[in-house]
Amino acid sequence: MRRKRLDFVRAFSPHPVCGQFPCLLWALCRLIWLLETRGRKTGKARRTPVGDARVGDQFWIVAEHGVKAGYVRIIAHDPRVRLKLRKGFCAHWYTGPAHVLPGR
Repeated sequence: MRRKRLDFVRAFSPHPVCGQFPCLLWALCRLIWLLETRGRKTGKARRTPVGDARVGDQFWIVAEHGVKAGYVRIIAHDPRVRLKLRKGFCAHWYTGPAHVLPGR
């Protein structure tokens, strides 16, 4: 029930990250990057805005809904992902494997 309420709030929120336009406005916020995965059934590209958590050459993401989050289930099925990260004023796509770590 809590997740349904959160999804409803995000769908109608005026905040660009929580609302309808995260892919269009991602460049306006320095702490938001795009994670691209491939759908489990359709194979279509799915883009999710994520927070910046770089440690060296690794990128860490903490999912709000844990293993129930859609992109976490996609990563468990197919670990190949792309991240759109900014270096200075330019953004570049980086490809690599993702790993789902168990939570506490």
